Formats: sequence, C-alpha cells, structure tokens
Amino acid sequence: VSQSRYTVIGNPFRGKNKRWYVSCECECGTIKDVMCQSIVSGHIKSCGCFNKELKRKGNTTHGMSRTGAWKSYQYMITRCLNKNNHAYKNYGAKGVTICDRWLSGFELFYKDMGDRPNGYSLDRIDPKGNYSPENCRWADNHTQSNNKRLSRKVECNGVVKTISEWAAETGIGRSTISERISNGWDIDKALSTNAELGRNQYGDNGAGDIVTGK
Repeated sequence: VSQSRYTVIGNPFRGKNKRWYVSCECECGTIKDVMCQSIVSGHIKSCGCFNKELKRKGNTTHGMSRTGAWKSYQYMITRCLNKNNHAYKNYGAKGVTICDRWLSGFELFYKDMGDRPNGYSLDRIDPKGNYSPENCRWADNHTQSNNKRLSRKVECNGVVKTISEWAAETGIGRSTISERISNGWDIDKALSTNAELGRNQYGDNGAGDIVTGK
C-alpha cells in the first residue's frame, strides 16, 4: 500500500504554530487534521492504521513476527514513516523512503532479502539512497561502519565529493583513499598518487609525506 489513505475533506487552515493544516478522513474512518506539507510530501499516509495493519499481518499471517527479518522490516517502516520514532529524524525526515514493493507487505521484503543472519542488520549500499531490493543487503557492523566512512565528504581544489565518488573518478580504491587520509596524507596527493601495493598504498612518514619504498 503505497498510496495515501487520506481523503481531504476540508479547506486548509493555519494552526496555532503558524503551519498549514487540512482536515482529512482516513480509509478506516478516522478524521484528523494533518499538516499540508506532510500530505504533499507523502511522509504521512494514514492515521496510523497502516502500521497497525502491518503489525497485525506479521502476527497473524506469516508467523514470523519474532524473526530478525521481521524486526528489521518493522524498524525500516517506523524510522521512515513514524514521526514519533527516535530514528525518524535521520531517515523519514531526511527524505529516505521505501519502495512500493516492500511497502505492500512483509512477504515481498522477505522474498527479496531472506533470513537475517545472526549479527547482521539491514544496510543501504548507497547511504544516500532509499530502501529497495537493489540498494539493500544484510551487513555486519564492520561493513556498515566502513560504508558510512566511505560516504564521508572530502574537498579537493574546491570540489566536494564522497570518498566513493573520488574513487570512481580517480580509479584509486575507496579504502586506499580513506586510509591515506586517516594516515595524514595531503588530500591532493591522496587523490592523485597511483597505489602500489606494498609501497605507497597507505603509509606515510609521520608528516603526511608519501612513502615510496625507495
């Protein structure tokens, strides 16, 4: 269910907080005043019955409500759609969305992702992307931390890109660039010096100068 369950039944009005609201009726019959911005952006799709329905399906349909895959699915839903969730500010509030296929039900999510391995969690391959089969995987904490590290932004000659983007442009490995910067290399040298395994791939002499191995 990707479409909004709300139907606008009134005219927009300004609330006490100076924001615009509109009266809406949910498919379940609940009438509620909703922020116009939330309706337009699609961040709010129902009065809350959508999430309740997902939970009810999880408990009564597939019998997997206690599995790791189901818990990851629920967490994905709430942090993207529930403004009251503590993680919403880092996901839904920043425009992170879930593909229509996965929003339609847990069964399709499970068909795409399978069981969650022990010690793993749901990870977006591109941290700037959304939740979808092509952009998600089960990953351990080390992989996720590394993924976030490689997505940090680096400025060189007035141009700002992520380490992954610099790697794609220069042909130098992402981990190599990241390790060089962590070891004190000058940014320009880190992005322009070809890596020679065992010689100048990562190291420095303590002052940021490149060790050539000669």
